[in-house]
Amino acid sequence: MLIPRASSSHPKAMPALARRGLTLIELMLVMGIMGIVFGLGLGAFSRLETPGRQTMGLVQSVLRAASNQAVAHQTTTRVGFDSSDPDLARIWPAEVAVVGTWHFEEDALRGAFGLFGDGVAHRLVDDGYIGRALSVAQVGSEVRFRVQDDAGFDLADGFALEVAIRDNSGRGGRVLNIGRVIGLDLTAKGGVRGWFTPDHAEEDRTARAAQGGDANRATHLFTESPDGLVLPGNWSLVRLEYDRRRLVLTVDGVPVDQLECALPVRQLVGPMTVSSTADEGFRGEIDKLVVAALDQGEAIELPDQATFVAPTPPLVVFEGGGGLDPRVHDRGVEVVVRFADGREESVFVNPFGTVE
Repeated sequence: MLIPRASSSHPKAMPALARRGLTLIELMLVMGIMGIVFGLGLGAFSRLETPGRQTMGLVQSVLRAASNQAVAHQTTTRVGFDSSDPDLARIWPAEVAVVGTWHFEEDALRGAFGLFGDGVAHRLVDDGYIGRALSVAQVGSEVRFRVQDDAGFDLADGFALEVAIRDNSGRGGRVLNIGRVIGLDLTAKGGVRGWFTPDHAEEDRTARAAQGGDANRATHLFTESPDGLVLPGNWSLVRLEYDRRRLVLTVDGVPVDQLECALPVRQLVGPMTVSSTADEGFRGEIDKLVVAALDQGEAIELPDQATFVAPTPPLVVFEGGGGLDPRVHDRGVEVVVRFADGREESVFVNPFGTVE
């Protein structure tokens, strides 16, 4: 009896296509094509900005720039947030710019930005605070710089003045007078007095409108250190800073006095003078003289129909080291932006000035 044979299951009986796999080269080619396709897709998605991304990036950039500038110039900077117009929110950065600096290394009294000085009975000495220094120790000495003719010396919104002082005589005197508006004096007991003349024009207009008379006003506003901070024969670094909130006097890095004020600074009406030919003149040396102006700058409009909402402060203030000014902010601050669709996003600034 013949028994039918079962069909063979030997591999040779399988179709050639069914038993053929992908070679390594073919597999790599397929993976490469897939990578290109997915890469193009991800690149397209990465270029799509979510609503508000540009706005939040702008807020972060302005705050970081203010903090960095406070570090670079060792001075106060600030950023204002204005939502008084419901249809248009604005950021008001206050920029600090050095408008004059002198290190007194050349007999020509050359300063930055083409600001040269001239004077009488002055000289340069070699043992300065850094390198050489300007000496006005001789009776009758005086040096002048015509800063009132320089457009950069617009100090109405605030200023920062820094100078190294050495008093050889121990009698004090008028060290610096900027346009008869800003000055530094040294007392006979080693104290420092900083002052400026405020512009009362706006205050007077308000007073006349409200009361029909002029406001009570002081011609000069002063800050003064305790005695004994500047010792005869020793260098001291003095700083006077005003930002239309406070006038702060600092000696050798330590704040020694401050005065609250919000008035603008009066326009300069004369040159910047070092010492004076009169008996009240300072008889010693100065070095590392730097003057900076606080400029309110142009407003930056917020895009995306966004506005600032609580708890956004009206003003974020950074101190000289780049951190938040503890006299204004007792903790980190939060800037909250609300978009047209009602969504809100936040930017945080911690006490050290880091923007997150």
